[in-house]
Amino acid sequence: MSKSVEEGRRAAFEAAYSKLDQQAAQHLLFVRDDGQYGYHTTRTAWACFNAALDAVEIQLPEPHSTNGGDCVIDYDECRAAIEQAGLGLRVL
Repeated sequence: MSKSVEEGRRAAFEAAYSKLDQQAAQHLLFVRDDGQYGYHTTRTAWACFNAALDAVEIQLPEPHSTNGGDCVIDYDECRAAIEQAGLGLRVL
C-alpha cells in the first residue's frame, strides 16, 4: 500500500473511530514510534477496516476497440460499475 493510500485510510479510520466516542478515540488512537496504534483493540479495528477495504472488487466492462486498434473501456459503464459496488465516486 502506498504511503498516500495508507494516509487516506488512516484519516478515514480515525474520523470514523472518533465519531463513535471522541473522548475514547483520543486515548485509543495513540500511535507508537513504529507507526502502529498503541492499543490492541485499535490495531484489531484498523486491521479489520483495511481487510474490508481490500475485499472490495469492481467488475469492469470488457475493453473494446473503437477504431480497430486501441482498446478502451467506456466511461459511463465504468462509472455504473463503481456506483453499483456502492462506492463513492469523485472525478477530478
